[in-house]
Amino acid sequence: MRAPRDGNRLSVPPPPAEAGGRRRNEDAHRAVLTATVALLDEPTVGLSRLTIEGIAQRAGVSKATIYRWWGSKTDLIVEAYLAKAARDAPVPETGSVRQDLVELLGRLAFALTRLGSGRTMTDFVVEAHSNSSFGDLFRSTLLASRRRAMEEVLERGRRRGEIRQGVQLTVIIDTLYGAMYHRLLMSRETIDGEFVRSLVDTVIDGVAAN
Repeated sequence: MRAPRDGNRLSVPPPPAEAGGRRRNEDAHRAVLTATVALLDEPTVGLSRLTIEGIAQRAGVSKATIYRWWGSKTDLIVEAYLAKAARDAPVPETGSVRQDLVELLGRLAFALTRLGSGRTMTDFVVEAHSNSSFGDLFRSTLLASRRRAMEEVLERGRRRGEIRQGVQLTVIIDTLYGAMYHRLLMSRETIDGEFVRSLVDTVIDGVAAN
């Protein structure tokens, strides 16, 4: 499985400019997001032990800076992981819906199995079921962004005539992501390139235009 290209940087809005210069604030903002993701993905920290104090120390900023830019720890967590998702699994455009899906899900597989995201995503799912406010934000931001990415790929494929008209794209999305997360959360079977290609081939063969 190929690692994400180094050129795929975090893409997040900078905080409002303050005294001290815009560049300094952008660097601090990025440092906070990077520290948040790193601590979430650390086995000894994770979601349950993540604190604003720990993030501030890792990022080299004050707690006051973090509280000034984010209304809650949950807001920070979601923004940080949205930026990570944009970096780790950008929307591909190869000209083939099959290849686009292999690349999109291949990058997700790499993130879940090699970049420490699998455990964090498991924590998110558990928290989303027990904490309604976290769950609402998680579903409306991080999950929604991943679904939109796949929907964009599938819509392009349908316009090119690769997918039959009338097929519900939401069902394809549920099937593809559902299989990935079934392996992550339940069966614990391997999530690798061979599985991704087989999954995509099976689904696309079933909905391909004749």
